[in-house]
Amino acid sequence: FWVHLVMCYICTWWTCYVLFKEYEIISAMRLRFLASEKRRPDQFT
Repeated sequence: FWVHLVMCYICTWWTCYVLFKEYEIISAMRLRFLASEKRRPDQFT
């Protein structure tokens, strides 16, 4: 019983860790894209 419970926790934490790291990469790419984009006057109208 305890082995199954521990494995469940390990799988859950591993999934959360991988998703967090993936989101970190995606948000960094998004911020880089927004920072490098040229500003246009028609953006704000």
